[in-house]
Amino acid sequence: MLPPIEELPDPLAELLSVWEALPRSGGDLPRRVDFDPMSVPRLLQNVYLIAVEGRAPRRFRFRLIGEALLAAGAPGRPGMYVDEIPRTTTGAHLHEHLAAAAASRKPNWYRGPPTLQHHKFVTELEGIMLPLAGADDDVEALLGITVYRWLDGRTT
Repeated sequence: MLPPIEELPDPLAELLSVWEALPRSGGDLPRRVDFDPMSVPRLLQNVYLIAVEGRAPRRFRFRLIGEALLAAGAPGRPGMYVDEIPRTTTGAHLHEHLAAAAASRKPNWYRGPPTLQHHKFVTELEGIMLPLAGADDDVEALLGITVYRWLDGRTT
């Protein structure tokens, strides 16, 4: 469950506010074409965008991955499909989490230890995934942002 916006770290709260302000074009979700990543230049280092392809089965492809995610050792790369990434430490696959986020059509929040292989000094991450619709009102992309907490106390 998504905590109140005032309890989210600034980058997450800012992106959530941007997402909430996007036009809804008759549906319950903002459309992918209405979000321009360049509209949030300060957040770009922590932002990722995953395309949702197909319906049954769905596939997820990384389109954009910010520099902070790469520096923290996130395993995805632009153009890569999520199903090319090994399973998480919990035995689940990232694909399952993304499919659930797309199906719920609601913001999805996580705070806890990394479940995918990251830099060994990343102790915790916090992030949200925000669904974006296509012209047919089906989820076309997942817009996400992640902040990392490091063993030395810094947050990126």
